[in-house]
Amino acid sequence: NQNRKKPRYFLLTRVSFRSIQRETLGITRFLTFHNTTRKEPKNMSDNGSWELSADELSLAANRPLITELAGLGVVRASGKDAVDLLDKLFCVRVTGLGDAMKLAGWAEVKGRLLATSRIVMENEESVFLVVPRETLPEFVKRISIYIFRSKVKFEDVSDTVKVAGVMGSNDDLKAALAPAGLEVPPCLWTTARANGAIAGRVIPTEEPVPGFETPAERLLVLGSADQIAALAGTRVPEAFWWLAEISAGVPTVFTSSMSKFVPQAINYDTLGGVTYNKGCYPGQEVISRVHNNMAKFGKTMVFAKTEGDVPAAGSDFTFEEKLGIVVESVKAAGTTYFLFQTTK
Repeated sequence: NQNRKKPRYFLLTRVSFRSIQRETLGITRFLTFHNTTRKEPKNMSDNGSWELSADELSLAANRPLITELAGLGVVRASGKDAVDLLDKLFCVRVTGLGDAMKLAGWAEVKGRLLATSRIVMENEESVFLVVPRETLPEFVKRISIYIFRSKVKFEDVSDTVKVAGVMGSNDDLKAALAPAGLEVPPCLWTTARANGAIAGRVIPTEEPVPGFETPAERLLVLGSADQIAALAGTRVPEAFWWLAEISAGVPTVFTSSMSKFVPQAINYDTLGGVTYNKGCYPGQEVISRVHNNMAKFGKTMVFAKTEGDVPAAGSDFTFEEKLGIVVESVKAAGTTYFLFQTTK
């Protein structure tokens, strides 16, 4: 995607450090992390942290890679008022979505994100919202409060609508989708559809990480269990997808990081997850104020790696002092790759 902002600073020591800086910011601190420790128990499925062994990483040589994303759930918002209601709640414009797939954040009144999702139309009166499955019950409970008299229904359809990730070159993607009757979407955030299945093109990998030393195009596929099973390629652990998300610089809000970040602090605006010229929504005043004062705001999300462990998502990341808040991490063959929001 040529419109994405390129890194302005890069450091390679025992930790590589990439800051997706906005043009209004001047300098960034260079960080070297020699040792970090994980203070919380490792739970590789529900705290924004995963782990891959060297043997599992060796699977990456056999592209296309298919990962069944059991950690992601699907909420269906249906009814004639569904699109309008979501447009009034989310930070991004939902009306006019058409056949596109988008990143969409939902914030509280203080501007901090309660959820991050990928949204795509199922049909004219139904929208799919893809969110971490661990956050799904609370997500449905909270968002249902806003229904009032609107003709909208929110329901968890994760048992019938499955999610998978497909990674590789364009030719790899074509080979993976063909048995499911799907074509490859032509460009970022476009979709292809067949027999109720949807394949959306999402941000490709960028930072070199194990398994993705060669950049990979990526698709998020929604469909029935049979349609997901029909995808052709090497089945790999779910952690591969999250390692690719880290490489691509795509943040996700988990249960442990709800209400921790304003969108700009994790680069959600530069990734297309915020629309500044739309109608009111929860947190808009704070988010707009941050947007208008980015030079003073100073917080951003960065990519880093360390030979140690890092805390769970939403926890403070410290090295002699607090450096930021962890967004997500994957430990791959002894090295931890992670995204974190810097302190000012």
